[in-house]
Amino acid sequence: MLDGNPKRQAISSIEGYVYQFWHTLLEWVSLGDNEKIYIECGEDFEYVKEDRVLSVQVKNRQDNITLNSKTVLESIGNFWELKELNPNEDISFKYLTTANIGLEENKGIDGLAGLEIWGEATSSLDKTETIKDYLLTKDLPGNLLNYLKTSELEEVQNQLIKKIDWVTGEPKTDGIIDLVERSLIKFGKNYDSIPPLISKRAANHLFLKVLEKAILKKPEERCLDSADFLLEFASQTHVQVPIRDVELKSKPFDKNLLTPLSYLFDTSSDFEIDNETATERILPDLIDGLLVRNNEIDSIKDILYKDRAVVITGGSGMGKSTISKFVGKSLDISNNWVWISCRGLDPKEIKVQLNYLTQEALNFESGKGIVLDDLDTNTANIQDFKKEISILIKLLRIKNCFLIVTSQKRTDSDFLTQNALSDYRLPALSKNEIREFLRLSECPEDKIDTLTTIIEIQSKGHPQLVHASVIGRKRENWDVTSVDEIFSDTDEIHEKKGEARSLLTSLLTEEQLKLIYILSLSIGSFTRELAIRIGENEGLEFSGDVFDSLIGPWIDSISANRYSISPLLCIHPTKYIFTEK
Repeated sequence: MLDGNPKRQAISSIEGYVYQFWHTLLEWVSLGDNEKIYIECGEDFEYVKEDRVLSVQVKNRQDNITLNSKTVLESIGNFWELKELNPNEDISFKYLTTANIGLEENKGIDGLAGLEIWGEATSSLDKTETIKDYLLTKDLPGNLLNYLKTSELEEVQNQLIKKIDWVTGEPKTDGIIDLVERSLIKFGKNYDSIPPLISKRAANHLFLKVLEKAILKKPEERCLDSADFLLEFASQTHVQVPIRDVELKSKPFDKNLLTPLSYLFDTSSDFEIDNETATERILPDLIDGLLVRNNEIDSIKDILYKDRAVVITGGSGMGKSTISKFVGKSLDISNNWVWISCRGLDPKEIKVQLNYLTQEALNFESGKGIVLDDLDTNTANIQDFKKEISILIKLLRIKNCFLIVTSQKRTDSDFLTQNALSDYRLPALSKNEIREFLRLSECPEDKIDTLTTIIEIQSKGHPQLVHASVIGRKRENWDVTSVDEIFSDTDEIHEKKGEARSLLTSLLTEEQLKLIYILSLSIGSFTRELAIRIGENEGLEFSGDVFDSLIGPWIDSISANRYSISPLLCIHPTKYIFTEK
């Protein structure tokens, strides 16, 4: 494990979010009819019952708090702002924390802790005056200070003192999880005599639902009520039985439609649970002799340390999977990584995988990583599973874990923005990297410079072609007989390009093949607008959509609006694999 800058490690904030969401879940379990909670609206969550609103702020703190603590004074100001923004609502405020009450500087207020005096002030005007005088000396919002200066003590007691409850010394995260599980066990027993272990298992799923709600954009969507809880709890503690199998005449419908999960553990039942998944548990091994691209590895690791997730993009053969393996190995936690190959999966199958991974990630320990290899993240495809992958990203960040996504195609920009993600495009190999690879492959020192130039021209730095070329040159004992070598591919490069041609003709439509053939006749780069006009001149309908579908695997994006044909499709700098057409 690498030593990192502690200032860049968001451990405290992550712990705070986890603690907050478990407290939100505890409140959700306890909701009655006509009661709701709203997540991340005015405060961490709001409890609403008829015309009353309780706004709750949850703090997981190690140090003591006082009436002079910055977080306490900010909370008082925030509560007052909520009251003014919602004048027709009856709002109360609860500050809920693991911290204990401490004394202010100079041995407190009249020798007592200010927050303890606050508690006494709910029934004492003398104590109310003490709190009022103290607050008038603090840096609070001007409208609140003006209220304190001009209002009678009884008014201050009723509208401020009695409206804020300071709840300290709350259990740590493990303690709150235990309370949630115990609440679920009691609920399950009363609800449908559900065995304790089955009720307890619902906790992680319910936590995930809280998290799922918390990332929704509209405040009204971030709402949970008792009906939501019943549905989610039942989904984890019951299995559905087809209506045709329900004997409606002998048993009530609602007791048979949902059968307790304890049925699954009945030894007389033939029902069997299949726990097999498509998940590869071990980060795939790297083959020997590969070039270690340290600059790219370090750049991706920097992004991961900062954002916990990254999308690596590049065309076919650019080494996206390889670089992901190197990153995982270099983090020295490779045994903890989960590797999912998304190649060939349709959006519905990807959605299932993401849901499974999110459930599994609830139990991840800090530092674990997931690689989603070859995931199609372009705008058209990602819409089908955008919500699921967004939830997974947020959960992994909370758990202090990592996510690497590799994709051939350009990633949807809205998705990147909404999830604060970087789209890291793998560059071609530099001249120095080709030189280093030749040296690694035991090329004679006196031939390295010449072969570096030849391979760079032949391959344009395309990693797969560079690797194939080096293999071929090594097989020929690094022989370079003439300048014609610059324009002649090795047998290995011909083989790789032949594979690309076969793959093209088997995967692409006639419209895609026609456009890429026409574009391959150009030399150098071109713009999207030019490509579209060329396609239209050749009678292609929707040539813009056809062009966009080729970007990534077969057309490389080299700048904001400049593109070129993938080196995989080149015979040499002025010929392409379609020339025989």
